Amino acid sequence: MSTPKIWDDAVSTFGAAAAAKLAGTGQREAAIRAPLDLLISTIGKALGRPAVLHDEVSDFDRRVRPDFGVSIDGVVMGYVEVKAPGVGINPGLI
Repeated sequence: MSTPKIWDDAVSTFGAAAAAKLAGTGQREAAIRAPLDLLISTIGKALGRPAVLHDEVSDFDRRVRPDFGVSIDGVVMGYVEVKAPGVGINPGLI
């Protein structure tokens, strides 16, 4: 099954924007936040479900503050935790 061209273009745009930002100075994790926001919002629009990323949304029930909360139609549908390229997470700490 092939992916729609809009998705391919969105991922290519993300890759180019992330690479350009990562080539500069600054924190590597922060560098990919704006390209990621653009990627998710573009894909959401392509699916007919515009998504909005909200920075540093606190989830008090789980006692976490992920980098983004993703809302669709004003309802938080999920979360995104951003890590710099090459940095993993330790699920044992969650």
